[in-house]
Amino acid sequence: AAPVALAGACLAACALYLFGMADNDVAGAKTDGPERPIPAGELSLFAGRAARNVCLAAAAFFAARSAKRAGGVWREVTVVLVHDAASDEAHRAIMGVDGATDVITQAFDAMPGEPAGLYGELVVNVDQGLRACPARWPKKKELLLYVAHGMDHLGGADDHSERDYRAMRRRELAWLKEITC
Repeated sequence: AAPVALAGACLAACALYLFGMADNDVAGAKTDGPERPIPAGELSLFAGRAARNVCLAAAAFFAARSAKRAGGVWREVTVVLVHDAASDEAHRAIMGVDGATDVITQAFDAMPGEPAGLYGELVVNVDQGLRACPARWPKKKELLLYVAHGMDHLGGADDHSERDYRAMRRRELAWLKEITC
């Protein structure tokens, strides 16, 4: 389990770094030690761990909120960060709809040998998030909103009507207010 957790931490730190959501300033780190200052744009291990912890805390928080609606416990949710072209491809393959979108969700049954519970995947379009991000909040908040939105869908919420969309948005924004972004 430890190598899997470490691999997940590295992947999360790299994704955060690549999309400008984390850098060596996340944890206020200016050095990995007295002998090695961190060059601008390089992610320190300490900052990577801090960024990973923020993401894990947010994901756990959203999972707990959406699990109530879904009627179970989330065992695993994979978050895949993609660009417009990959979002378009996934949207067509999964939903049969052309065009990129903000987030695509899929729920899965447990595989044989896995514990019973809820499993899912979120495909988050980072390009869309960066374009849609209001000037009043950080980019990471918009992307966390997409994760919250995806978890809300995985929990069974629907936004096909304007009323349902507004209810989902209110719930997701309330979730964001409860965590530090």
